[in-house]
Amino acid sequence: EGADGGSSSSVFRAGGGMSKTAIRAALARDKLKAQVVKADRLRQRTELLCDACARLEAAESLGSATAPEAERLLGESDEMLIALDEGVKELAIEQEELQKDSNQVSSAMEQQITSFKETAGVQSEKRAHLQEEKTQLLRRLEEVTLQLDHIDEETRTWERTAKELESKLKEQRNHFDDMIAGSFCRQKRLADEKLRAVTCKECAHTALDVVRREEHRHMQELQVQLRKRRGDLRRACAAYLHEERLCVEAAAECLGTLPPAVVKNSISALEGEEDVVLVASMAMQDAWRSAGAVLRRASVLVPALGAAGAVVAGEVVGAGPTDTSEVPLDEAQAFFARESTSGAVTCIDCGLPDADWATVTFGAYLCMDCAGRHRGLGVHLSFVRSVGMDRWNQDQMRRMQAGGTGGFQEV
Repeated sequence: EGADGGSSSSVFRAGGGMSKTAIRAALARDKLKAQVVKADRLRQRTELLCDACARLEAAESLGSATAPEAERLLGESDEMLIALDEGVKELAIEQEELQKDSNQVSSAMEQQITSFKETAGVQSEKRAHLQEEKTQLLRRLEEVTLQLDHIDEETRTWERTAKELESKLKEQRNHFDDMIAGSFCRQKRLADEKLRAVTCKECAHTALDVVRREEHRHMQELQVQLRKRRGDLRRACAAYLHEERLCVEAAAECLGTLPPAVVKNSISALEGEEDVVLVASMAMQDAWRSAGAVLRRASVLVPALGAAGAVVAGEVVGAGPTDTSEVPLDEAQAFFARESTSGAVTCIDCGLPDADWATVTFGAYLCMDCAGRHRGLGVHLSFVRSVGMDRWNQDQMRRMQAGGTGGFQEV
């Protein structure tokens, strides 16, 4: 019994380092041994009681002769019973101790089982988490594998493309090298041609300088001849206009010497009759047409004759249509103010500036003294008007606009 108790205690002490199944098996073996021992003891007690009863029955049959023997046997049986009771008490105490040890072992085992269950739950959760991570890692591994396969395929494609590009680059380099070599050849030819062109250009510049000098000399000669001929033309026109003016004056004298009644009757004379009035009128018209034609042609060659010559021609012949409508005073004053600002208002006779009189007959300006002398000549030779005090008609204003002191002096 002491060995059995010691083995249970040793199992309980060693339970911390054993598995759950080994601990259960050890407890079952200990319990079996205890039950076997208990059964053996009860069997022995039962056999002793049976022997005691048999002896008592034999003693009863033997009678009183056997009473002392029976008492002795009874005393022995009582001692055996007491010993058995003590053994039973010891067994009960041992059972209680075993029950305590069993309870302790059970509570420890239950705690270990609970701990193991908790550990198993944690391990299960960890396993599930690791399994999920494994699944994700496997999925990611598959994705990475696919990406690696795709990258490998693209790499192979790029390598093929790179090889093709390298071959094309080599071909292009060879092509461009050939083109550069051809360009160098063309550049050399162009440089030679440029050198020849520069030489030709220098020759051309030399020839051009010679031509320009010759042309300049020729143009100077032409300009000298042109100025000379224009001067001759101006003088010839002035002489011609002077002669035409003399003709007009002679015709005017012819008309002025006749009485008004004779002039009136001569104008309405019969056809074929040639009198003094008709001859004078035809002479004045011829002078007008001839002077106008000559001045129109000469004004193209000598521009200075374009404006002043027309005024002189009109005054020489003293004929043709006229516009006698009056010019507004502000318009006339504005024109003469512009002329005064430009410095063109100078006396045609003495050259005094700021002249405030004008001879409409010649389209030129006069100072007050020269204007008095022109008035003494008569209006048929010089018709004098004041710039600021008199009224001007359209024909008179056109004469002043076309003429002027400078224009008359040029003619």
